[in-house]
Amino acid sequence: MSKRTIAFFFVLLLSQFVCAQDKIRIGYITHDQPISFENNQKADGIMPDLIRKVLFKIDPNYEKTVSWVPFNDELVGEEQFKNNQLDFLLGEYSNADINSHDIGVGISIYDDPILLVAKKKHLSMGGLFHLIWNDLLKKALSYSLGLIILFTVIIYILESKKHPQMKDCTRREAFSFTFFTITACFLRDLVYEPVTNAARFFYGAWMIISLFLVTVITSVVTSTIILSSTDKTLRSLDLEKIKNQEVAYVSAHHSHKVLINNIDANAHGYKSIKEVFSSIMTESIYYAAIPESVIHSYNYKNIDKFVISESPIGYESYKILISPKLKAEYINQFNSVLVDVMLEENMYRLCSKYTDTPNHCNIV
Repeated sequence: MSKRTIAFFFVLLLSQFVCAQDKIRIGYITHDQPISFENNQKADGIMPDLIRKVLFKIDPNYEKTVSWVPFNDELVGEEQFKNNQLDFLLGEYSNADINSHDIGVGISIYDDPILLVAKKKHLSMGGLFHLIWNDLLKKALSYSLGLIILFTVIIYILESKKHPQMKDCTRREAFSFTFFTITACFLRDLVYEPVTNAARFFYGAWMIISLFLVTVITSVVTSTIILSSTDKTLRSLDLEKIKNQEVAYVSAHHSHKVLINNIDANAHGYKSIKEVFSSIMTESIYYAAIPESVIHSYNYKNIDKFVISESPIGYESYKILISPKLKAEYINQFNSVLVDVMLEENMYRLCSKYTDTPNHCNIV
């Protein structure tokens, strides 16, 4: 082999090495729908789509200078970024100790609330009784019993010596008869007729009061049953009940683990969102912390069997991180173009391509 041929191959190898070094390396998570994911072995999602638009405005031939680096775990991307193996990092790293330049004037590209999910309970008769036996029903029954005893005593005093069905009875028989006429509701006008004016007045008042009490008690029981069968959200996020309970999350998202620990619960990691839902269905675990966008986008056949909290336990704030190793001129240019693209682009429309919750995208 001639010296000229050897020199040619050496220059070619050196040029490829230089090109490889000059490539912009962008790290992203492969299964973080709708933010970033892999589609036909290419980076896809809200953030890859947005960053492509920015890079295109900087250089229409950007694809030759960009290398997309996929990974399955946030910690892997964080470690590579810290070791200067990545120029850009896409994702949620608000809880990570990462030194990066501020991109987009500190704006978040996407804010995703983390909601608690639990399996919907099917009530047994015992469970139904436990449900309706609440403080409101206890108070209504207590007031009713108090009024029944009060009116029984009043009618007994007024009628026991004068009414033909009681005047020849013992005190116990007269009192029990009075109690029966009070509690017999609408049957009492078939079996009892007051003989004194005062008793008639109190019986009239009691009829109105008893109608009100029956209505209140019936309404409490009915509304409780209807609410339990139609409400698909955990209306009140009772964090006291969740304390020390195990809460499932996708182990690749370490920020979820931090949020779960912040509410004094025990984080239990699973490999995929499918495993998280399956664990709740089989009741191997009772709660899960899942981003709202994932709940809406994940096509799970039994999704109607779950209840979802109205209040989030925290938020994911997705940003574009850029390495300090890049030149200041390029960083400033990228930062400026990113803001321009977010102003010019219809971010709502862009996000609508990937999620049913585009309102969480930052509309600059």
